[in-house]
Order: sequence, then C-alpha cells, then structure tokens
Amino acid sequence: MENDSDHAEKRTRSFRLSIFAGWLALVLALYVLSWGPAFMMYDRGMLRSPSAQKIARIVYGPLGAAYNTALLHRPLGMYLHLWSKHFDEIGNIRP
Repeated sequence: MENDSDHAEKRTRSFRLSIFAGWLALVLALYVLSWGPAFMMYDRGMLRSPSAQKIARIVYGPLGAAYNTALLHRPLGMYLHLWSKHFDEIGNIRP
C-alpha cells in the first residue's frame, strides 16, 4: 500500500507539472502576441536594418509558417491587422 508520503510526493509533482504547463502556456501566448508589435515596429521603420530583419525572421519564422497554414491563417492575420497596414480586415496580406 502507498503511504501518505508517496501520495504527497505525487501531488507535489503534479502541482509542479501544472505550474510548468501554465508558465509554458503564458510564454507561448506572449510570444504570439508580440508578433503584432513587431510588425508595427517594422512599419514605423524601427526594424529596417539588415541585422534586425534577420533576427526578426529567425524569431518570428515559426509564426510565419503557422500563418501560412489554413487553420491559423485567418486568426493570425486578423490579429496582425490590428497592428499593421499590411493586412486587411479578414487577415489576408494586402497587395
């Protein structure tokens, strides 16, 4: 039979795992939400240097790939429309 210390240890591990999952979800959400301000900075000329553009491509490359998928294209594009003139109301890139 399990004693109380084993049960308490499992609860502690479960709690730590849920804390880790919560922090991971928060960091992921902030990463996605930071894409809009990055586009705004680009529109205003703050990310025009080649090194800044290279870093932005590396950091936000995975989000660009996610934007190109059918599932996330519209929600990400509509969010970016709030920040950048390069996207229309339905999330498509303006010509």
